[in-house]
Amino acid sequence: MSYQFLWGNQNSKTTLAVAMTTSMTALSVSPGTGSKFPIIASGQSFSLTLIDAATGLKNEIVWVTAVNGDNFTVLRAQEGTTAQSWAIGDYVNAFVTAGALEGAIGNAAPVISSMAALRGSPKGGIGNVFVTGYYSAGDGGGGRYFYDSADTTSGAYFTGSISGTTLTVSSVTNGTIAIGQQVNGVGVAANTYITAGSGTSWTVNNSQTVSGTTMTGDNGGTVIVALDGGRWYRAGFNGSIASKVFGAKWDGATDDTYTHQAALSWLATQGGGTLVLDLGVSCISQQLTINTSGVSILGQGRGAFHDSGPQDDAPTILKWIGSTNAANIMLLVSPAAGATRALRGCSVDELMFNGNLAAGYGLQVWSCTNSTWRISGADLLTTVIDTRIFSGLSEASDVQQNDIWVSGYQKNTSDGTIAKFEYDTVGSGDQGNFSFNRVWEITGDYYIASGSPAVDVVGADNNDFMMIQMYRVPGGSGGGVRLIQSAASAACRANSFHRCSPGAGGFYAAGTEAGSYPAVHNNITYYDTENGPPVPAIGIGASLWWGSDWAPVGQRSPVTLGTNDNQITFNDGRIRYSGMTGNIAASGNQVITFPTAFPNGVLGCGITTTSGGNQGHVGISNTGITVYNDGGGTAQFWWWVEGM
Repeated sequence: MSYQFLWGNQNSKTTLAVAMTTSMTALSVSPGTGSKFPIIASGQSFSLTLIDAATGLKNEIVWVTAVNGDNFTVLRAQEGTTAQSWAIGDYVNAFVTAGALEGAIGNAAPVISSMAALRGSPKGGIGNVFVTGYYSAGDGGGGRYFYDSADTTSGAYFTGSISGTTLTVSSVTNGTIAIGQQVNGVGVAANTYITAGSGTSWTVNNSQTVSGTTMTGDNGGTVIVALDGGRWYRAGFNGSIASKVFGAKWDGATDDTYTHQAALSWLATQGGGTLVLDLGVSCISQQLTINTSGVSILGQGRGAFHDSGPQDDAPTILKWIGSTNAANIMLLVSPAAGATRALRGCSVDELMFNGNLAAGYGLQVWSCTNSTWRISGADLLTTVIDTRIFSGLSEASDVQQNDIWVSGYQKNTSDGTIAKFEYDTVGSGDQGNFSFNRVWEITGDYYIASGSPAVDVVGADNNDFMMIQMYRVPGGSGGGVRLIQSAASAACRANSFHRCSPGAGGFYAAGTEAGSYPAVHNNITYYDTENGPPVPAIGIGASLWWGSDWAPVGQRSPVTLGTNDNQITFNDGRIRYSGMTGNIAASGNQVITFPTAFPNGVLGCGITTTSGGNQGHVGISNTGITVYNDGGGTAQFWWWVEGM
């Protein structure tokens, strides 16, 4: 039913005959003065402005939806005003208001100021309205909503009570109660959502006590079940929707988990679309999930990396306020349980994940193709971005044809890595991996007390890494970039690194010392030795073509010498030996003799511990190297020596 404003008797005025509290919807005027105002039918209305007689400074706009002589039924706090208490004798005026004007023009709906006011709108009385905010006018929520008189199944209209976090349903008038619905009713706390349950017993997120009363369940944004059971729908979806439409506050303190998830779940029912995040900090305490192709998230900026800049300086930040666990995931992009196809077109763009030293993963992606991930992260216990393979798909499950930018501010001693691109075995013998992707940028600071690499490329193949710019924080022991086989015994092969500056953690192409399948046929077009990283370490049987002066990468080839030693001959005459020691006891040493002595002397050398976390030093000559373990426990070391 459409809504019609009446204009008769404008500027008529009278006074209140009965005092009103802020919650009353019955308005009585002085005896005999009701005739000054329009007589309305169902679906019609007119506006009144209440003004206090004492000061003339207090006002409230109400909409009249029914008239019975001198007694009116009204909707309170309309058009951005606030419900007030009124005294006998306060003024009642039929002034021209924005809502009345819009109704007269015929091209705009009447205006109400909040979703709470919409839930109080009577079915059959108003056909369409414009809501100026979610909690209050101008807060970014709201929009145009239409009443559907034929719908009695969307959401749920029921009677229930809440004790603690248990919602007990005594009867359902119509619709279906479901996990993820927002629950509303007299006395129900704001932003109460159903998190688990079935039948007559459900769990909600907010602990409270509510006696038996009429309640509603809906998605809190685009489908609203009013307190009288009427269904309201938000109009005008054009492929994107703001998180504030579902009630996200973005105040850096309120838990917005359920509002964001409600929006993502609704987009899935539309076949896809973009959730637009606001400027500022939005807190979450539970994992958010995208499991439908075409559903994306767009923030207003992930920040710009600077090695000495603030770690959480970004326009749009999701901040974790949940429990502390390295397995916690802030955003999971993955096919749903039982899915047979990989996801497509699920982008996460211009967003920072702040793990708050409590969440493990910023973004975790399973079997997704043709997407864009442009993110940053800070204070995450495990990693900023992690890709994996979903089990049981009937088609290829690879993570492929994605465009990736990632920055990590992992400076704290308990922070994890920046990126991990993984391979796995899935389904009944099928396999998938991270392949044929364009990784445009990996930047960041890393500490990593455990010695794990800042960027771990695991069993991946045929990817282009265009720029890596990282710095290891003083005191950290983490590696820079590692190429290694997967647990499913797939070699890391045929990956190309265009410009690589990995920091003090260096670059390691793992060989058979780390598994049965060495990293092979990988190359670095330009390795930034001028910023101080160690020369790339190449494991037993591995091959890594690299250059530091933009020379053709094929001019530098590794040659396997033996069980633990490699030799690389450079086109300028330099020779590099490298390898891994055996287990060296505390305060012990191991002597390695070069296959051929350096006739013109040693140019440089270095060691890196591979286990035990101990420190060491080396003794060097033209004919060999002695590696000393200076720590308190057994350890192994990677070593390299370069000379001519």
